[in-house]
Amino acid sequence: MKYNTSLKKHHFKLSHKKIDIDFTNNNVLFGYACAAAQIENGLEDIWLKHAISGKVAGFLEDDPLNIRNNFWDEPDGELQYVSDTKVQVFRMGLDWQRICPNGSTFSYEAIEKYKAILLKVKSKGIKTMVTLYHHSEPMWTHKEGSWSNSWMIDKFCDYTQFVCKELYDIVDYWNTFNEVQMYITLTQLSDFWPNPNPPRALGLFNIGPFKGTYDKALNNVAQAHIRSYKIIKSFSDAPISVAHNLAYYIGEDFLGSLSAKISWKKFNFLFIDLIKTHLDFLGINYYGAEVLQGSKLVLSEHFEYSDSGRAIYPKGLYEMLMIFYKRYKLPIFITENGMSDSKDIIREKYMTEHLKALKQAINDGVPIMGYIWWSMTDNLEWADGYAPKFGLVEVKRDGNQIIRKKRKSYELYKTVVQEKKLSKDKVTKIDKSFRSHIGSERTMTRAEDAQTALSEFRYQKVKDIDWSVD
Repeated sequence: MKYNTSLKKHHFKLSHKKIDIDFTNNNVLFGYACAAAQIENGLEDIWLKHAISGKVAGFLEDDPLNIRNNFWDEPDGELQYVSDTKVQVFRMGLDWQRICPNGSTFSYEAIEKYKAILLKVKSKGIKTMVTLYHHSEPMWTHKEGSWSNSWMIDKFCDYTQFVCKELYDIVDYWNTFNEVQMYITLTQLSDFWPNPNPPRALGLFNIGPFKGTYDKALNNVAQAHIRSYKIIKSFSDAPISVAHNLAYYIGEDFLGSLSAKISWKKFNFLFIDLIKTHLDFLGINYYGAEVLQGSKLVLSEHFEYSDSGRAIYPKGLYEMLMIFYKRYKLPIFITENGMSDSKDIIREKYMTEHLKALKQAINDGVPIMGYIWWSMTDNLEWADGYAPKFGLVEVKRDGNQIIRKKRKSYELYKTVVQEKKLSKDKVTKIDKSFRSHIGSERTMTRAEDAQTALSEFRYQKVKDIDWSVD
């Protein structure tokens, strides 16, 4: 199967019959994911610094005390939903700076706290997946140029060695890096995310034998992963991968199709090509499509969008799974899938359609290890701040108090996790509920230019577009 970069070619059906959402005969683990920088209180990190400079939409207005989800002091506020849902796996990111605050010493107090949290999860019979680097970069490495500096490789491997020595016997799966190609792009080529250097838009490209900033940084990360893979294996046989972000790049015009082809190679394939011999499985984060006109992202009239501006395209998940399994022959773990939807009117339909795509991929021979929803609770969405609402559980802040409330979609995912299936009647009801909202107002946290993150909602109508898998 070959990917399509032209808008005219992107519509296709997966099958001629309805796809049952039934995983009872498949060994698929269901779970939740979180990242330290998005939920932990007490962090004086690059994200707080970026917010103080005015580049994180609404961060300090929504969270002046910088408590995020208060996970460090009160992890049970989040973990109660992990336990209640009865997920089989919990993916948790660590904060490198908290564990190694100055580059030369390690904090046993911090690693013991992480250990206690992971042990609490395991006491519920839930497997643990640990992400070493989920956009939590120490201030002291950031000042040195971040991943454009090869010095980072040794520092990251020292960190890996310390963490593995302390946690190896309670971690069931490892991710070394999360969405590193996006992190490099946004922190090295632009200043949308914290950039220690002047933005280098042309750094995406190589000139003859001379590699641009993107390729240099990506190669440094690849070397850090390969060495960390070997370090982890010296402690444990637990499976190791990365959480690799995939977007289905589509062009709305000729130049957009060309940009989409470049994006597929640079962002979807290049990093995995560099590390493919040091992966036990392939972790995939998939949210939808990215539509390009020329070289710019746009909000296309041909797609429905999440609140934060990601084009909803569940058929793309099926195609991605087929393409990546054919290319790398590795079992696949969906390490993130989800959408921001403050009104919770699209999320259930989004969930069921992506589960259909997952099931169809299994039917067509792709070995799927698990499916992890992003996210359990609303949290700090990087430079988008708190406006996007990804959580199955709503989060509000009142001073230093965190108030959580289950959304309707929480109960749907709970059913999926516990029963490993959804009835056809339930899926039909979800589709009818979604269609009843067509034409009604929904929220958006991305400006019409498709680039700017908003600190307050704007509104547009739910589109009458058929994005069903079957």
